[in-house]
Amino acid sequence: MVIQQYQDPRVGKYLKYGYWYQAHRGQLRNFERNLIIGTLVVIWGIFAWHAYNFALSQSQYNQVLNDLTQNRVDVLAVQQARAVAPLQFGSVAVLPGETQTRADFMLLAENPNPNWNVVVDYIFTWPGGQTTSERAAILPESKAVLSTRGVTVNSLPEAAELQVVATTWRRMRTSAEKERVLAVKNGIIIDSPVAASEGSRVMAAYIVKNQTIYDWLTPRFTVVLYQGEYPAAIGVNEIPQLLSGAEEAIEYRWLQPLSGGFSAEVYPVLNPFDESSFRLPSGGNYAL
Repeated sequence: MVIQQYQDPRVGKYLKYGYWYQAHRGQLRNFERNLIIGTLVVIWGIFAWHAYNFALSQSQYNQVLNDLTQNRVDVLAVQQARAVAPLQFGSVAVLPGETQTRADFMLLAENPNPNWNVVVDYIFTWPGGQTTSERAAILPESKAVLSTRGVTVNSLPEAAELQVVATTWRRMRTSAEKERVLAVKNGIIIDSPVAASEGSRVMAAYIVKNQTIYDWLTPRFTVVLYQGEYPAAIGVNEIPQLLSGAEEAIEYRWLQPLSGGFSAEVYPVLNPFDESSFRLPSGGNYAL
C-alpha cells in the first residue's frame, strides 16, 4: 500500500517568492533605506520651506509694525505750532486823571492766537504804589485795552509796569464758540470816531452799529484819545443796551484840560462767553 503525503499546491509559488527574496534581499534593503531617506528629505524640505516662509512673513510683519509705530511726524513741531502764543503787550501809559490827585494807567494788549480766548487779571505797579487787580478778556486775534482809571496818587508817576497776576485760556472748539467771537469782531462796527476840542476840554464822538443777531446788555466801550501816536487820555462809555440791528451815537467828554490835536480810537469791551452780557431778540428765529 502506497502512502502519498499531501502537499499544498501553493508551496511551489511561495518557494519561488522566497528564492526571489533571497536573491534580491540586498536590493530591497537598499530600496527601503533609500525610500526612508527620500521621505525624510521631503519632510525636512517641507519643514525648511515653511520655516523660510514664516521667517519671511515675520520680517514683513515686523516691517509693518515698524512702519505703523515709526514717528513720521515732528511731534515737537506740531506741539509748538498748536501751543498758545504769548500775549503781546504795549508800553504802559500813565495819564493825568480828572484831578491832580488822580491818574489813569493803560496799555494795549494783543492776543495773536486764532483759536484761544484769554482772560487776564493784572495790576499796574510803580515805585511806591500799585493799583487794585483788574480783569479783561481778549478775544482771539484781537486787541484790548488793559486799564485802571481814577487811581489816587500823590503825584503823577513818571513810569509804571504791568504785572499779570493770572491768565485763563479757553480754546475755541465748537462752531458756536467761534461764531460768538466773530459776532463781536465782525458784527460790532465802530463808525466815524472823531475827537474835537471844546475850549480846554476835548470830546470824542462815534457811532456803534450792532450787526450781530444778539442784543448786548450794558455794553462798554473804551475810548482812547491819542495825540499823535501816544495816548493822552482814556475814557469808558457804558450804555444800557445795544439791540440787534441798532445804531447808537455815543460821546465822551474829558473834564481835565487837554491841548493839541487829537484822534480817537474805540475798543468794544464785550465778552461773548459771559452769558449775562447778551441775549437773542425775543421772537427771533435764531439758534446758538
